[in-house]
Amino acid sequence: MTIGKKLLLGALSLGLAGYVACTDANTNNTPVKSKYDVTPDEVKPIKWNHKSIAFVIDTSGSMNDKLNSKRKIDAAKETLLTMLKIYNEHNNKNNDIEAGLFCFNGSKVETLNPITKFNYSRLEKEVRSLSADGGTPIGLSLATAEQSLDNNATGKKYIVLLTDGENNEGKSPEEIFRMINESNEKTGDFKTQLYIIAFDTDKNNFKGLEKLGANVSEAKSVEALVKEMNKNTNLILEKMPE
Repeated sequence: MTIGKKLLLGALSLGLAGYVACTDANTNNTPVKSKYDVTPDEVKPIKWNHKSIAFVIDTSGSMNDKLNSKRKIDAAKETLLTMLKIYNEHNNKNNDIEAGLFCFNGSKVETLNPITKFNYSRLEKEVRSLSADGGTPIGLSLATAEQSLDNNATGKKYIVLLTDGENNEGKSPEEIFRMINESNEKTGDFKTQLYIIAFDTDKNNFKGLEKLGANVSEAKSVEALVKEMNKNTNLILEKMPE
C-alpha cells in the first residue's frame, strides 16, 4: 500500500471515530432542562372554565413547632384536607379541576402528585403522609409547581403555597416568580396566580412577591389558617361570598 493510501485511510478512520464520538456525546449528554427553567416546551390551549391548582406545602423542620397546642404540620394537613373536600364537592358537580401536591424534601422539592385530573382519594392519602423535616426551598418549589402546570394543566393556573418561613435554599422565590411572569407574558400563556398563606410568620417576608402580583395573607393562629385557606378556595372557585 502506498504512503498516500495509508494517509487517506488514516484520515478516514479518524473522521469516522470522531463522528461516532460526537454521536455518542450528543446521545448521552442531551441538555437537561434546569430545575429552575419555567419556560414551557409548548403552550397548550386553555379551557377557561377549568382550574389547575398546584398545592405547595411547607414541610420544613420548623413545621414541627407547636401553635395553639398543635404541631403546625398537623394543622396544615387538617386544614388542607378540609379544603380538598370543598374542591371535591365542586369538582363532582362541575368536573373542571386539576390538582397537584408538592412539598419540601430537605433542600429539594418532592412531587407527590403531578398536576392531573382531580383525585380526592389520592390527594388525601398523600396529605396524610406528610411529615416535617429539612430546609425551606420556596423558590425551587415555585419552579417545580410551574413546570408541572406547564406540562399538564389544561385550565387557569394557580399555585397555593402554605409556609411558615423564609426561603433558605437555592434561588429566591422573587426571582422565580418574576421568571414565571415573564415567561407567561412572552409565550402568551395564561398568567399563573400565586396565593401565599404566611402561617405563623410575618407576611412582610413576602412583600417582594406581593409586588410581583402574588396574593399574600397572614395566619397567626390555626383558626386564622382555616379562614385564609377557605378565603383562597372561594376566590379560586369563583364562589360568591355568602
